[in-house]
Amino acid sequence: MTDFISTSVLFITGVYTIYSALSKFLLYVELKKNGQKTIGKIIDIKNPEVSILSDISFVPIISFSLGQNKYSGIPKNAISSNPTFYKKEQIYDIYYQIENPNIFVIDKNSEGIGLLFLFTFGIALCYESIKIMLTINN
Repeated sequence: MTDFISTSVLFITGVYTIYSALSKFLLYVELKKNGQKTIGKIIDIKNPEVSILSDISFVPIISFSLGQNKYSGIPKNAISSNPTFYKKEQIYDIYYQIENPNIFVIDKNSEGIGLLFLFTFGIALCYESIKIMLTINN
């Protein structure tokens, strides 16, 4: 019974990882196609509030201006990484949602590679959990 439960948790983790990677990637594609482009600057690097790896995992805080209005936050496609991956004051192209500029993504190739890695990792988790479930049932 505990094998089934732990394997189910592994499978659910894989599905969530796949969902997370796909949703971030699809938002990036949508904003790059239909959003507005501007320049953003990394103003800080911080630990995400919810992460098991909060001591070694960091995300960028990006600030950008649209006329008189200033916006800042974590890009919706950001993947937690080590603190040396981002540097304060770096400038990046960002794409934001016209109706809600607080929804924005960073245009950085490594984010796409990271999302691909997450997607592949999710597939591997699901595959291994299915393999284990099939051996439990035999």
